[in-house]
Amino acid sequence: MSTSIRGYDMPEVAASSLAMPAVTAARAAPVRTQTRWLVARPLLTAGLVLVLIIVVLAAIAPLLPLRDPNVTAPARRLTGPGVSGYVLGSDQLGRDLLSRLLWGARVSIIVAVVAAAVAFVFGGTIGLIAGYYGSLIDNVLMRLIDILMAFPYVLLAIALVAALGPGLLNALIAIAIVNISFYARGVRAAVLVVRRLAFIEAARALGASDAHILLREVLPSIAAPLLVFVTLNIGALVVETAGLSFIGLGAQPPTADWGTMLADGRQFMMTAPHVAAIPGVAVLALVWGLNMVGDGLRDMLDPTLAHTVR
Repeated sequence: MSTSIRGYDMPEVAASSLAMPAVTAARAAPVRTQTRWLVARPLLTAGLVLVLIIVVLAAIAPLLPLRDPNVTAPARRLTGPGVSGYVLGSDQLGRDLLSRLLWGARVSIIVAVVAAAVAFVFGGTIGLIAGYYGSLIDNVLMRLIDILMAFPYVLLAIALVAALGPGLLNALIAIAIVNISFYARGVRAAVLVVRRLAFIEAARALGASDAHILLREVLPSIAAPLLVFVTLNIGALVVETAGLSFIGLGAQPPTADWGTMLADGRQFMMTAPHVAAIPGVAVLALVWGLNMVGDGLRDMLDPTLAHTVR
């Protein structure tokens, strides 16, 4: 069997082989587009790389040849970076700062992500219901959220942890509770925008149930701004987790946590500044990276900003 190209007969196999580069090029086009999009946004690329490095190092910390983060060596206390086999130095008890930094990253990231997920589930549910049904339901739910927001944010978290007792689990619960109001407000605002659109009215006209409309129509439509909001919020939760641990209400000794590392190192700022500077830089790097990723996701997912190059 043959194929004619400009008057010349060619075998079918040859014609197929000629078409393969075109197919490959078509598949590679989106990759090149995404690469150009990332290159055009160096801050987003740097933030994404930074977050990935921190998350990967935290995930593989148990597999790395590190010292036990809780083992003390008083004879080597406050060792400087690169001295006596300590890559980042040691703290006031002689514990390896690199090991504690990576294990502390696991704690900070897990608490922040889980707290964001819990707050999103409860706050998002409230926002969906209030925004979709409106009227009395909206008024009642939003007045309850207003009561929650009436309390100073940080003080409410501290009060909740103080009532529940110090500890990572209680800190997670407190952080999740105080963030419910933000997710409820954000989701409600997004739902109010889409609930009167044509495709929602069409779903109602076809007899779709409220649950179907909320889960299959409304929620996917507001997923893009919610993803950006969650990404930015996780960075804030990392700071909140570190803050509660810093004042002794989060992670308890000897658990490695960036907040407790900052609290332990503040009294040695003049003699061994690296003890407090290293976890402080780690918090700054992770939060900055998450903020850059959130801004990049907003540009990518928002149709009005998708083709904007900063």
